Amino acid sequence: CSAAGQVVTCNRATAITSGSSSTITLTVNVLAAASPSVTNTATVNSPTFDPSNANNSSTVTTAVIVPPDLRITKTHTGNFTQGQNNATYTLTVTNNAGAGPTVGTVTVTDTLPAGLTFVSGAGTGWNACTAAGQVVTCTRNTVLNGGASYPAITLTVNVSSTAAASVTNSVAVAVGGELVTNNNSATDVTAINGAPDLTIAKTHTGNFTQGQNNATYSLTVSNIGRAASTGVVTVTDTLPA
Repeated sequence: CSAAGQVVTCNRATAITSGSSSTITLTVNVLAAASPSVTNTATVNSPTFDPSNANNSSTVTTAVIVPPDLRITKTHTGNFTQGQNNATYTLTVTNNAGAGPTVGTVTVTDTLPAGLTFVSGAGTGWNACTAAGQVVTCTRNTVLNGGASYPAITLTVNVSSTAAASVTNSVAVAVGGELVTNNNSATDVTAINGAPDLTIAKTHTGNFTQGQNNATYSLTVSNIGRAASTGVVTVTDTLPA
C-alpha cells in the first residue's frame, strides 16, 4: 500500500476467487486532531464488471480517547534554616485543559536532596505518602478531568544542621496512558540559611595539688556554624567535689 496525502491505495494482481476474502491490515498514527472521533471510508473496485456497486464502500466511525496530560508544580515559602524541623513544600498535580481524564493510579515521586529528611506527606484524597530512603511516594486513584487539579500535597521535612546553603528538590508525576511526559517533573531550589554551631573545649595544664589555691582551667567557645550567634551565650561548668 502507498499513500498520497490522506489517500491510501492498495493493489492486488491476483484474483479473489468466488466466496473468498482478502484482508489488509492498515496501520495509522492517531493525532490530537482525531478527537473525539474519526470516520473512515474505504472503497474497492476492479476492471471486472460489478453488477452491484452499492456494497463497494464501507465506513466505520472510531471513537478517539483523549489521553491525560499531567503536570506538577512544587513550591515553598521563604528560606529553610539548618536544624529546622517541619519545613514544608507544596506539590500540586494538574491535568491540562483539553486533556482526557486520568484512568488508574496517579503516582507522585519526590526525591529529597541530601540535607532533608522525610517527616510526613498528606493531602485531601491522597493515600498516605511513604518514604524509602530519600524517595517519597504519594498515590491516589480518583479521576482527574482535564483542566482540573487535585488538592495539594503538603510535604514536611526536617533540615539537617549540616545542610548545604542551597538544595534542589525534584518531583515527578505519572499515570497510565499519558503520551506527553515532558511536563511531568519539576524542581524547586531552596536556600538554606546558616545556623550557629557552638562548641566548647576545656583544658588545664599539669596536675593540681591538695590545698592549692587558684588552679585554672581554660574554657574555649567556638562557632563552627555558618551564622553568628544571637543573644546571650551561656557557659555552664559543673565543678566536681
